[in-house]
Amino acid sequence: MLHSPAVLSLNIETSTTLCSVSIGQNDTCLDFVEIDDGAYHSENLHQFIKQLLQRNSIQIQNINFISISNGPGSYTGLRIGAASAKTMAYALNIPLISISSLLTQTWMFLSKKECSTRYIASTMAARGHKIYLALYSNKGEEIISPQGFIADEKNIQAIVEKCANDIVFIGTGISMISNTKYISNEPIVPSSQFMIRPAFDKFQKQHFENLVYFEPLYI
Repeated sequence: MLHSPAVLSLNIETSTTLCSVSIGQNDTCLDFVEIDDGAYHSENLHQFIKQLLQRNSIQIQNINFISISNGPGSYTGLRIGAASAKTMAYALNIPLISISSLLTQTWMFLSKKECSTRYIASTMAARGHKIYLALYSNKGEEIISPQGFIADEKNIQAIVEKCANDIVFIGTGISMISNTKYISNEPIVPSSQFMIRPAFDKFQKQHFENLVYFEPLYI
């Protein structure tokens, strides 16, 4: 019986203070390296990529696609990650795939514990009383796409009622939510390890970005 060759991915997450790079084989993480230093993505990113490729004996030419965070997140971090990913994808003539940092947070949350709620509201703090929010099922399926959201009591209650009270809020946006009944205090920062599964799914479906027009969602 013939088997399809493994698909290798290079995954880059720089939407927050965490600079994270991983190599995926199909939907599994082979290896990753990351550091939460807050300000040195431009110095760390290419060093991390080189380090990962070398210690896993992988030639960059054998990477099948690159996935990048499309935000929301830090303007500087996302710009650095996107510029590097687009340049490599163009030079290697391979697809670029983008993954929401809110979806990455959701897969991270699901990997840590058995999820007893049906819906996950993944959030990221923005300016003022605004957060970014996306709603997912506990299978990682998108219900509400990432969008700006005023985190007042009325709007939060509307989301809770939409989900029949079967919901948990995760991410840095929870600092804006007064009803702590639905909040998870599990520390969640988007890491490239948790981009691999949804990125491989997009690769199989050929949902690729246009290298010229792709822009992340900046906070």
